[in-house]
Amino acid sequence: MELLQDVQTALQTLAQHCDGAVTRDHAGFNSPDALIGHRLARRPVEDWSLAEILCSAALCRRYRRQLETYGIDVSHIPLPSSEQVQEVRAAAQADKKTEKELARHRKKGYGLSRYGGTLVLQLPRDRHGVARAVSGHRWTAHGHGFPLTSLAALETVCTQLNLPVELTAADRLHIEQVLFPPQVRLEGGRIVFRFPPDKPKNDIVKGLGAKFVWNGRIWYMPAGQVAAAIEAARQAGLRLSPELRHLAGGTPPRPT
Repeated sequence: MELLQDVQTALQTLAQHCDGAVTRDHAGFNSPDALIGHRLARRPVEDWSLAEILCSAALCRRYRRQLETYGIDVSHIPLPSSEQVQEVRAAAQADKKTEKELARHRKKGYGLSRYGGTLVLQLPRDRHGVARAVSGHRWTAHGHGFPLTSLAALETVCTQLNLPVELTAADRLHIEQVLFPPQVRLEGGRIVFRFPPDKPKNDIVKGLGAKFVWNGRIWYMPAGQVAAAIEAARQAGLRLSPELRHLAGGTPPRPT
């Protein structure tokens, strides 16, 4: 990671002296390298792909003399080998082929989508056997139908066959709420906790001010005690409803 930081420091220095290759001033990146150079200079190194790592190292070596004038030595940064370059090119070609196949399948209406409480998979005619092998399969008016619990298996099928997964953020939120229903939510002007009997969780919730309702087997807090409810959910590993999750600014860890 330290080596990658050195690489990015070098690219950031070049970017600071670069005007986007507008003028011939021999400072910063030349015209072909300006776009990728500035992008890599801004992007966190943790997010760099293998191709971007090799490209950034090659850029540092290409501009080593200019970097030396800025007091930056890049002699310790290795130049990518021909085998590495070929490997990246082959991966890029495979990705391009996959993207084309995805586009073709999307145009023909193939892929995974959601209709209400059912996941629907549309497949080429010669691939119907793949769908029937997935647990929960049934025929619907829209195609191969599956329960929401089959999502992981269907996404694996789509990856293997290069099929698009047409699920929006709202679709995924709906599936998550069905498969993992919130255990802490706002109901009737109060915050309600619903979870199977569990003494450690009971103690945590009680210790933060919740009261128990015997006939409903629930814990509750006044709606104004949102911070305490979120903290109780965090400590007890309980799932928050979307509105409480929004107020928490994130998602508490899902219990194992």
